[in-house]
Amino acid sequence: MDTNFNTQSKRSPEELLLDFMDAIWKPPYNLDKIDGFVTEDYTLYSSGNIIEGRDSYIEWAKEFHKKLIGATTDTRDIIYNESENKVVSRWVCHGKNNGIFDLSPDGKPISFTGIAIWEIKDNLLSKCWVERGNYKFNPS
Repeated sequence: MDTNFNTQSKRSPEELLLDFMDAIWKPPYNLDKIDGFVTEDYTLYSSGNIIEGRDSYIEWAKEFHKKLIGATTDTRDIIYNESENKVVSRWVCHGKNNGIFDLSPDGKPISFTGIAIWEIKDNLLSKCWVERGNYKFNPS
């Protein structure tokens, strides 16, 4: 994994988040660069689940990408606080259903919206709380 990525220069919360979304949540999913974005003890709170630790998060992301083929998250808005230790984004995620949300895999286009709040520590994302809206099938 690329461990020197986060030491190059301090990124604004917006730059950190957009770089993270491009590398991890848009194809080709460069999970090998995750060290440059999240702390070793990164914690994700999503849909009643708690994923603790960078390695667990990587495994969770791999499974997510298997269940939503071509998953792409498009960021719509980003705001962050003056001390730059919290950043919030509003986004839309879309792809093809391969069992996402415990649905029967059918390959249909599907999308959902969400809002995420991240805590930033040492120029890395350290915690994330995700609230997502209901999914909808999109016409192909």
